[in-house]
Amino acid sequence: MSAILNGSTFHVRQRWFGVIVDALQIAAGRVVLLDRIDAQVFLNTLPQSFPPPRCTAERLILHGQLLQFAAESGEAMHARAHRATRNRQCPFVPEVFLKLLWKPRGRRPLEAFHGWVDAFFKRFREVHPVPAATRAAHLIREHHTKAWDVIALSQRVHATAAQLTRDFRREYGMSIRTYQRRISLVIALPRVREENVEAIALELGYRSRKNFYLAFKRATGLTPTAFRELPLHQAQRIIDDARMTANAARPAPRMRAEWSSHATRPPRAVAADASHS
Repeated sequence: MSAILNGSTFHVRQRWFGVIVDALQIAAGRVVLLDRIDAQVFLNTLPQSFPPPRCTAERLILHGQLLQFAAESGEAMHARAHRATRNRQCPFVPEVFLKLLWKPRGRRPLEAFHGWVDAFFKRFREVHPVPAATRAAHLIREHHTKAWDVIALSQRVHATAAQLTRDFRREYGMSIRTYQRRISLVIALPRVREENVEAIALELGYRSRKNFYLAFKRATGLTPTAFRELPLHQAQRIIDDARMTANAARPAPRMRAEWSSHATRPPRAVAADASHS
């Protein structure tokens, strides 16, 4: 692939272009699933997976790809912030920050993208503060070995227990207790390949081996035995997908449609174990 610029030919590597497009398609599917805290971290680390551009044409292409990605993901995250409210009047305008991707001129594409991420989320948090349910889920993931009760958790996020319970179920589609078990299971996935399954199930609080197997299959699509037999790279892909969706809030119908249209390899859904709700 070649491009003509100012009378000169610049070779664009097809493999480079394919890696960039694939990475951004997968990222577009994931960013609409992540909560706002994790989305900012994810977007700031995303460029680390990009091979660097080698010529002016590749830099222009990368600028354009990042601009489109920022526009679509910014709109999707803002729409998601409004899904629980009917208020259509909002001072936050995602498109305002897109100019940071091309101004000042000559700014490197990845430097410009980081500038967009920082400015976008700074204003986003000012207009749409992170909900208590999101902060509670983040605490559970950061301190997954702690047996959180609703009272302690609600005090940490400055909400009433009743409000947190209601908002958490609306945002994540399950109770706080079930969410804690879901996170513990996903974190334990690598151990299943090496350790005694019954001991892990007991440690995580499952009443029986059968209940653990059902929850494991919902999380991975496989039984623990089949998971053990996978090649390491396949098992790691399942672990990564499970962790991604375990961190995710429940997407609204529009978000699910956008995720389906963008993701080249959608992460497996990690379903709640209803018997422990």
